[in-house]
Amino acid sequence: MSKVLKVSCVIFLIFFFYSCTNDRKLPNNDNHMKIIETISQSQWDNLASKKIYFGHQSVGYNIIDGVELILKENPEIGINIKEGVNIKGFNKPVFRHARNGENGDPKSKIDAFYQIIDEGLGDNVDIAGFKFCYVDFNKNTDVIDVFKHYKMKMDKLSKKYPRIEIVHYTVPLRSIQQGPRAWVKKILNKSIGIDDNVARQKFNDLLRHFQK
Repeated sequence: MSKVLKVSCVIFLIFFFYSCTNDRKLPNNDNHMKIIETISQSQWDNLASKKIYFGHQSVGYNIIDGVELILKENPEIGINIKEGVNIKGFNKPVFRHARNGENGDPKSKIDAFYQIIDEGLGDNVDIAGFKFCYVDFNKNTDVIDVFKHYKMKMDKLSKKYPRIEIVHYTVPLRSIQQGPRAWVKKILNKSIGIDDNVARQKFNDLLRHFQK
């Protein structure tokens, strides 16, 4: 993988990290803006010259909203966002996104991403990745089995399409339920979300080790 593409991928991740907001206005945080300001115009231009694919489900649209807010406030970034994965839509630099798999079924998301890359995007994109949702993992999820499936599919893609930088996303955690309802659930021996987060974090730890 070229150094230029790796730098683009890092900038892409920073860009995405600061877009994760459900608000219709970016948080007024000087530290956030300072990070964005450290990226030079030539680096933004380099990222804007890439063909990028992002697979997601419902929460992914909130991320896209955040990206569009960043672009609105920083038009010099110059990234062209489109929805859909028609191969012809990747004939020039673009950031395309689309629904990927089914919520609650992490393997369906892995398989859907593998399929879309292997059936045409593999020869047409520079950067690609997909995100899981918190609903994909709970205390009953066989995390090891899901991770083995993920690793197997991503390894196949990396070997078949070595020029693509595959972005790996950790699973979001949920806040632990508190208050009177949580107290009642504890008495009734019902989950308040801790066990579900343990499963999500277990997958994230495996993923981080996989990326090293």
